[in-house]
Amino acid sequence: MDDLVLIATSAQELQDMIDVCQAWCERSRLQINNDKTKIMGIYETLRSSRTLATFVVTSRFPLSRPATQTHLKEPDTFIYLGLKLDPVLSMDPATQHIKKKINWAYLTIAAVAHSIRYYSSLRSRTTRSSPLVLFRIWQACVLPFAAQNIRYLRTPTQLQRIQTALTNSLQRILRSYTIAEILLLEFGVPPLHLQQACQLISLHYRYTISHAHLIAAHFYRIRCQFLLSNRHPHQSIETRTADAHTLFSLKGMYIDPHTPPQVAQAKPRNRNEAFANFLKPFASAVWHKDIHRNHPAS
Repeated sequence: MDDLVLIATSAQELQDMIDVCQAWCERSRLQINNDKTKIMGIYETLRSSRTLATFVVTSRFPLSRPATQTHLKEPDTFIYLGLKLDPVLSMDPATQHIKKKINWAYLTIAAVAHSIRYYSSLRSRTTRSSPLVLFRIWQACVLPFAAQNIRYLRTPTQLQRIQTALTNSLQRILRSYTIAEILLLEFGVPPLHLQQACQLISLHYRYTISHAHLIAAHFYRIRCQFLLSNRHPHQSIETRTADAHTLFSLKGMYIDPHTPPQVAQAKPRNRNEAFANFLKPFASAVWHKDIHRNHPAS
């Protein structure tokens, strides 16, 4: 068992859930890794303005020994499934973490590119160090770090920081310092704000159509009702999802979710992928409009 999350609305409720989980683990002969178990309180205010609670894991196994208590730590940030979270969910630490991963991946590719250029045979050096080969390596090693969790980023500034780091890494790998938007266009890499829009629209489809039975989907639909009643926080994922539908001229699909005919023809297990392909022409249309608006001569 791995990646277990306990969500509670009060400190006492969370402690009760920890006790139940510990009791189940002891019956199943499992042990909680206390070093990797962290507490993250999600609050709208800073931690200094609230009363901290203490959480413990009480171990009663083996029975021949007295029960022991281990206090769980509450860090300032916590990485869960590759996403760095902070108590107020500002996503600024997540942005910095994504930039660091992009830079780490770039350094790895730079070392590989150096070896290809200077330590390969003369016959294969030109082929192996071609821009297309280097781009494929960059596409496999760097791009996933930038695109994996961008749907959780809240502000355009955060998105732009990652876009700058991503573009700089591609320019340095290819040793091509042309206009960033044109370089991405030549290799068919959409800007991150369009990739984020695709992820948000796909998430809306998943939570309202294809996987509406999930608990997360139920919570999402409740939060969307608050959005329609104008009682929703600014820059929330529901607000950004509605804006993404507007950007792609799919507002009707947000208000009345349905499966497009070309997606309905796919097998049920392939419909999420088919829906992602359905969004590509809409993203391309917006992308080309942005290019012609920003660079009329191109």
